[in-house]
Amino acid sequence: MVGQTVAPGFTASFSSERRDGSRSNTKSVTSNIQWPEFKVSQPDPVLGFTGEIFSGKGSLSPEQTLVEFISTSAAFHGVKKQPLRTLEWDLLKVFPFNVMPANAAAWYMAKRKFYMNQSFDQQLLPFLLKKYPEKFKVMGTQVIFLEVFNQEVAKNKLKYLVQYGLNAYFSHKSDEYGVYFFDPFYYENTEPFHESLRQCSSRPNMANKSKLVSSYFNAAGLKDQFKFQQHSAYLVSICKQPGVKIVTNTTGVIISMVNNQYGFIKFGSGDTALFCCKSLFKDGWQFSGDPLKLPAMKFDGYQITGGVRGDQAYSWYAVLVWCGRRPSPKFCSTAE
Repeated sequence: MVGQTVAPGFTASFSSERRDGSRSNTKSVTSNIQWPEFKVSQPDPVLGFTGEIFSGKGSLSPEQTLVEFISTSAAFHGVKKQPLRTLEWDLLKVFPFNVMPANAAAWYMAKRKFYMNQSFDQQLLPFLLKKYPEKFKVMGTQVIFLEVFNQEVAKNKLKYLVQYGLNAYFSHKSDEYGVYFFDPFYYENTEPFHESLRQCSSRPNMANKSKLVSSYFNAAGLKDQFKFQQHSAYLVSICKQPGVKIVTNTTGVIISMVNNQYGFIKFGSGDTALFCCKSLFKDGWQFSGDPLKLPAMKFDGYQITGGVRGDQAYSWYAVLVWCGRRPSPKFCSTAE
C-alpha cells in the first residue's frame, strides 16, 4: 500500500480491449494542430503552469483532467455513444491510449464512494458528465460524445494528460504533507500509476519495474521540482522545499502529551519531535492506550522551523511512530 489514507484501488491489468462505436461529426479539428509535450518549468505568473493550453486556464483540477480524458479517449477510439455502465468499466481499464491520469484517478476513486447509495442517474459519473453539456449529452443510461479530434491530435493530448496528471498528483501530495513518505512498490504495481510511470520514463520498457519511481523523480526537470530520497527498498520520500532534513528509523522516548491527540518525543542530543496519536503504532497495530506507558520508540520524520504547541517548542515532526513490528508503509504520511 501507499502513504495515503484514501488511494485509488485499480488492480494491475493491461488489456487490449477497445470500446466500440462510430465517430460523430458534430465538430471537426484540423490535422495541423500539434499537442505539446508536457514539460516541467517555472510557473507563469498569469496562467499558472507554463505549457497549460486549455483555453488560457491555469492548472487543471482533477475533475477537469478527468473530463478531458473521457472526451479525448472516446474521440481517439471513435466512440459516438456508449452505455454509462460500460463507460465506467472502460475508464478503470488500462489499455493503449486509455490511461486515466493519476490525479483524476485518485480524485474519482475517493469521490465516487459518496455517491454509491444514490440512484444511478445521480451517481458520480452521470452527475459529472451532465455538468459539461458542450462535451457530453446524457440521455437516460446512454452518453453521447460531442467532441471529435483528429486521431493524432487526440493521441498527443492523451499523452499530455498522463504526464500532467502524474506530476499534478505528486505535486499535490508534496503540498499536502510537506514531506510525503510512501512505498514505491504500490505505485509500481498499481494501475493507472504503473502505466503512467512507464509512459513518463525515458526507458519505458525497462525490465525492472521496481526502478520506475526512482527513474521518474530523477528525470530532468523533476529533480529540481522534487527532492527525492530513497531510504530503503520500500520507503522513499519527496519534498518540494530544498534542504529539509529527514530521519528514518530513529530511536526516541515519548516524554509528554499536549492532549489526547498530540505528544512529544525526545531523541538524539535533546531534540524534540511532535507526533500525532493517529501515527502511533505498537506491533503493527494502531495504539489507543496511554502513550506515556510505551517503551522507547522508533520514528520517521523531518525537521521544521518555529514549531510551538502549548509551552513546548519543537523542531521536528514525526510522521510515523512505532515500537515492535514496523507498521504497513500506507501509514507513513499523515496530514495532521
